[in-house]
Amino acid sequence: MAEILQTILEELNIEHKVFTIIADNAANNETLMSELYYNLKEKLDTKEKFQDFKDWIAICAV
Repeated sequence: MAEILQTILEELNIEHKVFTIIADNAANNETLMSELYYNLKEKLDTKEKFQDFKDWIAICAV
């Protein structure tokens, strides 16, 4: 799933603009964020965008 999202970001030429990703609380989102974080960090060599892949917040509707 992370590969698909990264491909879309690259095709739109916005992978360097990602600041926040909003997701529901599905269990696989942690895996998605982890893989996407490491892939983008390696590709962009950025330390400013994400401090850690756990900087994401799952949406919780009350």
